[in-house]
Amino acid sequence: MNILGLEFEEGAEFYTEDSKLKFKSGDNCKSKHVVYVHTVDGEIVYVGETSNTFYQRMYYYCNHKGRTNVRVREYMMDMIGEGREVKTYMYKPEEVLYESIMINPYVAVEQALIDKIKPILNRKNVYKGEGEEGKELKK
Repeated sequence: MNILGLEFEEGAEFYTEDSKLKFKSGDNCKSKHVVYVHTVDGEIVYVGETSNTFYQRMYYYCNHKGRTNVRVREYMMDMIGEGREVKTYMYKPEEVLYESIMINPYVAVEQALIDKIKPILNRKNVYKGEGEEGKELKK
């Protein structure tokens, strides 16, 4: 998936089982310091980054109680419940040399993508799974 000139590769596909969010990941799941995008039917709904492994970050979306994890998980589960395809793509930026220090620009890449794409789930308190705001997101 090409996003603003960056080549993202498929990283995970989400599904539900026994009312829980689950995912299947590829061989690249051990990568660290990556930028990722969650998509619903090919539309980017969230941009994130992780210094943990990609697998760990996706696992947290399925199991962790953090506010962002819960918000994104509920949205994904609703979309899957509607028969929509939920996938995540990842991009590992090349490190750059800055004044003799090697830097991985993954956080800067994440912020630039959020600024340009403005994904619906990157806005705080947007999806609550019920009420008017939740209905609005499903369009």
